[in-house]
Amino acid sequence: MPPNRINPEDESHLGILSVFHFVLGGLYLLGILFLVGHFMIMSMVFEMPGVMAPVVPPPPAPVVMETPVESAEAAPEVEATGTVVPLAPVASAPSPPVFPKEMKAFFIGFYIVMGLMILTASVCNVLSGVFIRKRKHRIFSMVIAGLNCLQIPFGTALGVFTLVVLARPSVKSAYDAKQQV
Repeated sequence: MPPNRINPEDESHLGILSVFHFVLGGLYLLGILFLVGHFMIMSMVFEMPGVMAPVVPPPPAPVVMETPVESAEAAPEVEATGTVVPLAPVASAPSPPVFPKEMKAFFIGFYIVMGLMILTASVCNVLSGVFIRKRKHRIFSMVIAGLNCLQIPFGTALGVFTLVVLARPSVKSAYDAKQQV
C-alpha cells in the first residue's frame, strides 16, 4: 500500500472517532449548562434565611404551681395566682447568621474554575475531532484521548478507542504522509 493511502477500515474508524469527539465536546457544553443551573440553585439556598442557623429550642412554658401561695411577700418571684414570674426576660431567638461572604466567594471561584475546565475540555475535543479529520496533530489527539479516559464512562471509551486507532502503524504512516505534503 502506498504510504499516503490509508485502508478503508482505518478511514472509517477515524471518521467515527472524529464525530464522537464532536459529540463529547457537545456533551461538555451541556455540562456547563448543568453547572450554571447548580450555581443558581445553590445561590438561592445560601440566600435563604435560616439555612445556616442553628436549631434553637422554643423557650420553656411558664410553670404553674399546684398549691396556692399564701402571701406574695413570702416568694417574690411567684404571683398570687400561682404562676411563676420569670426573673429575667426571655431572650428571643437570635437572628440567623448570614452565609459567610468568604464561603460565597469560594463557591463562586469554584464554579468559575470548573466552568473554565469544562469549556477547555470541550474546545480541546472539538479541535481533536477537526485534527483527526484533517489527519494532523496526531500527538495532540492522543493527549486529549488520554485526558478523556478520566471521564467515565463515555470519555473512557472514546479515549481508549482513539488511542488504539491512532497507535496503528497504518494510521501513523497516513499522518506522517499528510505532514510531508
